[in-house]
Amino acid sequence: MAITVAAGYNIPAMTAALRSDALLFYAVATTSLLESAVSVTVERLGSLFADDPAVRRWLVDVWLPDELAHGRMTRSYVEDVWPEFKWVPAFAEFLVRYEPRRAAERWHPSLAMEALARCVTESEAAMFYHCLGSYTTDPALRALFQRMRTDEERHYEYFSELFDRYQAQARVGVLARLRAVLKRSAGLRDEDLACSFAPLNAHWAGPKPFAELTYRQYLERAGWLIRQFLPKDDVARMLYGPVRTATFVDRPLAAMLSVMVRRQYPNAA
Repeated sequence: MAITVAAGYNIPAMTAALRSDALLFYAVATTSLLESAVSVTVERLGSLFADDPAVRRWLVDVWLPDELAHGRMTRSYVEDVWPEFKWVPAFAEFLVRYEPRRAAERWHPSLAMEALARCVTESEAAMFYHCLGSYTTDPALRALFQRMRTDEERHYEYFSELFDRYQAQARVGVLARLRAVLKRSAGLRDEDLACSFAPLNAHWAGPKPFAELTYRQYLERAGWLIRQFLPKDDVARMLYGPVRTATFVDRPLAAMLSVMVRRQYPNAA
């Protein structure tokens, strides 16, 4: 049997060891739910950037198709490797939790800060996909995560340039930028990731091929994954860019930010 997750990626029949990997299941499944719901964010950002047609076109023509492709490929992987898991009802439950939170989310005080929040989201996604690609023993899944990481880094560059453009007008101070980065990073863990994890233990047609994890246990394992596979320099390079000050404090600021973001996850510091 072969599993096709994207053009050119064929995965042979999964081994029992791969199916029994709880960390891999929860990581790929949460990714599939979040990436498949990107249209919610695109609609919200389209409203925010209503006066910037170029940004709206990029969101619809580039970002949305890329993210939805990530959702389709990771969903396909989950459904093929763990067919007992019922993805469709799990996604429906996830949306019930996720959509109202996004709709009620307080908009940032400036478009610069909105772009900064997106920088955090894209950079953390890229870094986590790097960790997952380094962790998995499946070469096809490794290639998929590498592709996704490359896409997220490209998206990060776009949002970073967008931040620079609007920051030239808004002139948001470095401490406000630093607080925004940490707040968005915590929100990714406590809101987005928590919403996507919530339905994962309920929607099974048969017994799980691994010991069920609580959300706290998953965060601990994700923290281990980050500690094992993510170079600190990568964290600093991507996250400190939008809070750089062009002064001698840049290097210690970047190092501090790297440590603080990593500490969002148990075992990652």
